[in-house]
Amino acid sequence: CQSLGDGYQPIGPAAEFHANDALNCSLELRDAHRGQEFKVRWYNDHQLMKETPHVLKGDMPQGFVGFTVMAPQAWAPGDYHAEILVDGQSVDQLPFKVVP
Repeated sequence: CQSLGDGYQPIGPAAEFHANDALNCSLELRDAHRGQEFKVRWYNDHQLMKETPHVLKGDMPQGFVGFTVMAPQAWAPGDYHAEILVDGQSVDQLPFKVVP
């Protein structure tokens, strides 16, 4: 998503980002429980760039968890993807591009 709003709700879907943008991902949760781990692995092509974990501190019947990655320098143009994991199991992959 382009950015994260109140309660980590996604604002504006995004399949393309620019070189200096923050990369954002919002997960909608239902019936999530305390101690459950959500993780996003961020890849440039097939190379792992960063892993952003979040462990719930309490039960969450409904809500969002947000993840953001800032580039230490500009993102290189190309194909990227975010892999979503729940309790260590891969559940989705979200492709996106970085454009000049």
